[in-house]
Amino acid sequence: MARILKGRYRRAENKHFRITQGRMSEGFLVTDTADPSRPVRFVKRLIQESLSAVEVYTRRQLFDREADFLKTLDGCNGCVPRFIDYFGDRAEQYLVMEWIDGRTLKKIIDEGLVTEDIVRNVLSGILRLLRDLHLRGIVHQDIKPANIIVRSGTNAPVLVDFGIARYKNQPDSIPPLATRTFAPREQQEGRPEFNSDLYALALTAVYALTKTHPKNIGQLKNEVCCQLEWPRCERKLFPVLRGKLVCCPREFRGPG
Repeated sequence: MARILKGRYRRAENKHFRITQGRMSEGFLVTDTADPSRPVRFVKRLIQESLSAVEVYTRRQLFDREADFLKTLDGCNGCVPRFIDYFGDRAEQYLVMEWIDGRTLKKIIDEGLVTEDIVRNVLSGILRLLRDLHLRGIVHQDIKPANIIVRSGTNAPVLVDFGIARYKNQPDSIPPLATRTFAPREQQEGRPEFNSDLYALALTAVYALTKTHPKNIGQLKNEVCCQLEWPRCERKLFPVLRGKLVCCPREFRGPG
């Protein structure tokens, strides 16, 4: 029988869900037995095995920080998972949050099911969320297709994984961390700006629309006019990318 965490959270069985494994944590579903409706929650367990004391301390700092951000944001109008609980159990550390029923944008892209409507919804929803985060002084620092969940039914986007988010104007002793493919240079050098998140979101949209990974983005450039060619990208979406996301419009020009 599966152990019940904190006397409350029982491992849930869901044939459509597999354990998620990241660099710093693993995730699984539980049933919240303390709630009469027995809702399903998502749990992240901090990975500490085979690490030095310094590495464990750094990961614990980041895990604590993610829990604090989720508490502060309180779901942010459905664009961020709601914080449920944060606790230690038998030397392990667990973060419990709302389970988002949906698929990551990366999975949708990989399955060839992405549409312009999905990308438009992602851009609209994440841009509104970033406006809120940035007004609070928060830089997410890890926007990428794998960290955007598209809700089943509504296609509304949810931004997850605040493990390396930070307050822009506060000093940070933790070395720069991010998925380098989607992170701009200043972020990789430990100098994140609010527009670093916009850059990552723009690359995410380009990746979704063109199926071209950012590391190969140069293949989309027309060598003569230095413009990006946009296969399968309709004209009506392009102004959003050019006008709101990309700081160098000359490099990102749509059809016509």
